[in-house]
Amino acid sequence: MGEGAGIEILTVVAGSPADRGGLRPEDLLLGVDGNGVTDVGDLQRLMTGDRIGRRVGVEVFRRGTVQTVAVVPVELPD
Repeated sequence: MGEGAGIEILTVVAGSPADRGGLRPEDLLLGVDGNGVTDVGDLQRLMTGDRIGRRVGVEVFRRGTVQTVAVVPVELPD
């Protein structure tokens, strides 16, 4: 993976949508529903709006392979 490709996941909160979707620490999050992610702003934009409450495909690079996991974003409290 090249520089700027994805976001490294450092921690996953137990019981969170990321945890329920199978994301793991050290995964490199590459995209959401086929849209590339290069920074946290991209991720926030892609996990809000009409995606709240519906399954989205999250592409991750894990142990040398690209995998897709299903995550259901939730609205965060203010």
